[in-house]
Amino acid sequence: MTNSHNSYPRFNERIWSKLPNYFNLTQPQSILHWAEPVTPLKLSFHETFFILDLSGENCIENAVVFDLQRGMLKTTQTTRELLQQLVRQADYWYRHYLEQVAIMNKITLTKLPFVKGDVCLIPLSSATQTSASWFSSTQLSSQVSVGSKSTELMYLDRFRLTIPVSTRRIQRQVADSRRLQVALLEYLVNQRKFVYGDLSPVVVERLAQRCQRLVMCDFLERFCDRFDFLVTRKEIERDTDNYFGKF
Repeated sequence: MTNSHNSYPRFNERIWSKLPNYFNLTQPQSILHWAEPVTPLKLSFHETFFILDLSGENCIENAVVFDLQRGMLKTTQTTRELLQQLVRQADYWYRHYLEQVAIMNKITLTKLPFVKGDVCLIPLSSATQTSASWFSSTQLSSQVSVGSKSTELMYLDRFRLTIPVSTRRIQRQVADSRRLQVALLEYLVNQRKFVYGDLSPVVVERLAQRCQRLVMCDFLERFCDRFDFLVTRKEIERDTDNYFGKF
């Protein structure tokens, strides 16, 4: 399977020219010396393309992150912690929408991918309670069978990773994630039509931004009230506009 519609950044040559173009992830500890230690580490929506779980290995690191611009990074953070952090960067209502659409399309929640627009990270095993390895289908060029129980993933027609998962299963997960992306987009479009009717896209976008601002200010107001910070609603709105810009 090939993805020929990739418009995302290429590999950072300054970093990736010093690294091999192939790694066998069936022996995860063998790649650790290539990775730079970074803690705390944040994932990138468009540039992170593989997250290797090391929590079951005999080493102090819990994850290795493959990133187009930053290279290979190792961290003591678990992959579960890294993905939870990524979810918090998404829209406030993201998780609710994603789970609802998945249920409506009969897609299992135990291996629910992270989907935001055309960005998609897919878990290689159940990620509901424990850490798991994740791969991106966004920058994926091809997936080739290596024996009956392994797959070689190629990214941007250059970098290859062999993972201990059958190609058939990878193809099924990629297909489900594509179906989820389309269904999620259709769901959000229909929700907007229901709420906003036949308003122009420009007006809809402005209203959506105002709603996000209200949600943000509501949260800050409740937070300040909970910890007895003396601040008014007008002060919260003013500082929000000063920091994020006017919506």
